[in-house]
Amino acid sequence: MSSATTEGHAVHIDAFVRQERLPSYTRRDYLSSDWQNALWQARIREVSCGPAVRPAADRCDPYTRRLEDTARGSPSSVVPSPLAPAAPSEICSRWRDKIVEWKYQIVDRFDLDRGLVAVSSFYLDRYLSMHYVDEELFQLAAMTSIYLAIKVHSTKKISIEAIASTGNGYITDAHIQAMELDLLQGLDWNLHPPTAVGFIENIFPILAAELGSSSSGPDGTGAGLCPSLGGDTSGVLEFAKFLSELSVCAYPFVNARPSSVAIAALGYGFDYFALPPECKSTLQQILIRHDLDMKTDEVKECKKLLRRIYKLAMPNDCRGSWESMGSY
Repeated sequence: MSSATTEGHAVHIDAFVRQERLPSYTRRDYLSSDWQNALWQARIREVSCGPAVRPAADRCDPYTRRLEDTARGSPSSVVPSPLAPAAPSEICSRWRDKIVEWKYQIVDRFDLDRGLVAVSSFYLDRYLSMHYVDEELFQLAAMTSIYLAIKVHSTKKISIEAIASTGNGYITDAHIQAMELDLLQGLDWNLHPPTAVGFIENIFPILAAELGSSSSGPDGTGAGLCPSLGGDTSGVLEFAKFLSELSVCAYPFVNARPSSVAIAALGYGFDYFALPPECKSTLQQILIRHDLDMKTDEVKECKKLLRRIYKLAMPNDCRGSWESMGSY
């Protein structure tokens, strides 16, 4: 792999690191009871008194601002909802888990990049952290988020009619078009979130090059053999990407930085394929150059969570058991 190629990956990593530290690209624990109650109360105030007006000095935090001004740009006219909700909706992590699984089915059905699901899930998470929703509105936001991700990030386009057809007749093209504008406004047009798979696909080629891979791989990813280390790194890349997909499905990863999930996935891959310690030390050197660290508490916690969800997804794979894995 040429130095220009690895430099390009390094530039992307630096850009991702800057992005994930911006408030506009962070996510909150919006399914907590406190957060959902706050959204519910904001909805009640909207119905009773209209949108609250707060002093300009208190409106610097976009999350806080949108939390109390949730009525502004509200899609209540898109899908009918109760005028005065009697209690917070029962939105929960199971709803999100199911909708993410549905999104993977959609991208597979249309032969699209599975990384689109991570992008669309960021859109959905940000939206849900700012709006009170019921089940119908949740479904609409989910469908619109995958449509928007495809529209912005995929070279292969899917019609709005095709997306609407997956809604069993409850969601129309007009609904999605209205929600798309609401999503864009809610996201402040920040449509290029860093993702764990994005970090993996840019870190791995640099790692493979520095480990002395004999091949850059057919797709330029750097996946190939490391004869000097006696290991095969090709499986690590796909394994880490698979773990990143699992993390998108699991709500506990919403609060984690994408870089932490990516680093944990790569570290777990090294353990899974029993690569020598030199791999981790080389990875750590690369991370330090980009102001990252594989030894943070968040990375360690992400690795524990990845082990758990991998065992749930692949219960018969004893190779990936907790006891057989190393640690940082």
